[in-house]
Amino acid sequence: MSTKQTLTALTIVALMGAAGCASKAGNVALGAGAAGAAGAAAYEHSNKKQLDQLDKDLQEGKISKEEHDRRAQEIKDRSLTK
Repeated sequence: MSTKQTLTALTIVALMGAAGCASKAGNVALGAGAAGAAGAAAYEHSNKKQLDQLDKDLQEGKISKEEHDRRAQEIKDRSLTK
């Protein structure tokens, strides 16, 4: 998930919370939405770090291009933003 997508999701969650603040259900939805958006952003950030490390390993000659491509595809397949 890109930074822009994360900010958009958090804005939507905040607006949902503002609209539902008067009810207990609104607070539950806000909490669940915020937790979900934060979790997704953290997961995608981890994937980005792994891809960056793969690129670095390839540049330093620690892994072959084939190994890089195979592992990068595995990371991309797990992505939430396919």
